[in-house]
Amino acid sequence: MVDSKRSCSAKLSGRVSKGLVDLPQEIISDILSRLPIELILTCRIVCRSWNHLTQDPDFVNLQLSRSNYQPTLIIEPLPASGINFTVDHLLLLDAEHKIKRIPIESMLLEEYEIMCSCSGLLCLSPITKLDPMVIYNPMTRQRMILPSLDCEAIRSHEDGFLRSHEAGLGYDLSTGRYKVVREYKYGNESSRFEILSLGESSWRELSAPHSLNDCYWDGSPSLFWNGALYWKIIKDSNGDCNISILAFDLSEEKFQILSFSNKFSFPWSSCDLLDLDGRLTLVEHKYDTNMMKLWRLSGKKVGDFSLCLEQIYDTHVKWTSEMSPMVISGLNNNGYLLCVTLWKDGAQRTYITRYFPQNAEYWHLDIPVITELFNTYSFRPSLVSPVAASLLP
Repeated sequence: MVDSKRSCSAKLSGRVSKGLVDLPQEIISDILSRLPIELILTCRIVCRSWNHLTQDPDFVNLQLSRSNYQPTLIIEPLPASGINFTVDHLLLLDAEHKIKRIPIESMLLEEYEIMCSCSGLLCLSPITKLDPMVIYNPMTRQRMILPSLDCEAIRSHEDGFLRSHEAGLGYDLSTGRYKVVREYKYGNESSRFEILSLGESSWRELSAPHSLNDCYWDGSPSLFWNGALYWKIIKDSNGDCNISILAFDLSEEKFQILSFSNKFSFPWSSCDLLDLDGRLTLVEHKYDTNMMKLWRLSGKKVGDFSLCLEQIYDTHVKWTSEMSPMVISGLNNNGYLLCVTLWKDGAQRTYITRYFPQNAEYWHLDIPVITELFNTYSFRPSLVSPVAASLLP
């Protein structure tokens, strides 16, 4: 690995000696920002000026904006039942559907799980505890440990059993700061919500909608889109379980529940909440049918959203509780990346599959290095530093 980096560095140094370094800085910045993250990190050891350039906030933002057009995934291997398992790596599925192994320090993921992702940063949390949470860039290996809840506050709960824990990481467009929002519940008490801007020394309590008491989390990670965080939740209304969205405006720091009970209901359909082509989208899968529907949430602010049916696909596959799909991301060629879960003889197996609705074609991705069980997260490889983000005024 070291020899290959030196070889790459030598080649780049040769180009520098031929006059590349004499180009205007704007052109050099434009060229370097189009490279894969691994090559940009190698460029940092070519010369001092490139090292300074690629760590400049303007360059970091330029590279991040271009990663919007490179759909990638982080794959988190999961332990099989009854097997001792230590996560020492993550897998990056790039835009060309090639797998790259990302080594992870054992102290980060041995007892941790990925909660969510935003701008190339992962929010990690202990599996059975509330703290400490970690903001981590797996490409640059930079991390920041967030402040913990003080011991006296923990003792004030009814008991020490953590019943639920959810988190969201997003970027406040009005202040230019990254914020973490978390929900947790101990014992039989109601959910508590807290917020923290990276760089702050303590969490601040948030007021959540009272109607949230009738809701529960469906286990999907949060989604950051256009200045707000979104969680898919299940709302229990007079015995009927309906799919809803909990939205949180990071600038105004206010919650709102978006209910679509008149559109579709759980459990006869399942929905995936994701960013498709820069638009907030709900993808509905009708159980015991071949149908897949795309619902777009139109509007600019949380309170102004309306749900509109945009597309209906005949998937030519009858989805059931034993074989269910989840849309992970869109593909550049009018397709979708699916995570298909199969249950057979009491065992679960998950596959990553490309789906092209116009031709009704499915292409299974053969990824031999992953385990039978894994989680996937939409991911944009970036140079964003959680430490630098915490130092903003």
